[in-house]
Amino acid sequence: MKNEMYTLLEEAYKVYQQEVLQEGKLHRRFANDFAYRHFYIEIESEAEAQLHIKNISVIYELLTERLDLVKEFFTQEQFTQEDCELMLHRFNTQEPGDSPSPSKPQMLGYFTDQQITLITDFAKEQKLFKKEVSKEEFKALFAGTLETPLTANHNGLVACFLNYLRDEQFLVYPWQKVIADRQMICSKSTGKPLSRENLKNALSSFKSSHGVKYLPFEEFVKQLKEKEE
Repeated sequence: MKNEMYTLLEEAYKVYQQEVLQEGKLHRRFANDFAYRHFYIEIESEAEAQLHIKNISVIYELLTERLDLVKEFFTQEQFTQEDCELMLHRFNTQEPGDSPSPSKPQMLGYFTDQQITLITDFAKEQKLFKKEVSKEEFKALFAGTLETPLTANHNGLVACFLNYLRDEQFLVYPWQKVIADRQMICSKSTGKPLSRENLKNALSSFKSSHGVKYLPFEEFVKQLKEKEE
């Protein structure tokens, strides 16, 4: 049920489009009915049941307390997983009315100070970048504010590492786009910023030659999750 949150919000989007926008249903009734329909379902695993209740509780709070986000995202022609990521990020980090300006950088990822320290040490150990990257540089990278690009020693290795972080939901869904748009990582061979396509191809090539799973990264993300607050 890893993608249950997106599945539920996508369904909420479709129901909102039908019941609220087309049929004129009151928003309050839509939110209450949607939550009620999904609170009580049969799930054998206790862990999955708890996760489901948590997801529905979050969605109910979002639907009832953040009408600004609901109107912004649920009135669009489509609702993608990228929209879901952004909607939840803004729900978790911004108060109503605190809309991001066009010049405000897109966050790349979310980490505690302990996790940043682990990433800094691991990147040095694995020689991910041409030079040693400081904790401040990693903080700026994940905040989307890095001014001086990092140079990857191996594009595929760096892309694979970042993809592992994304798989555990430490990074935003469009991580490749954020890096490319902000020109935050360069190729060692060309010296040019990696584009979204460069990152995508490097990741695919690395997986083809090293397999789907890369043990050093598998083990590291487990350590990283242990440091979540």
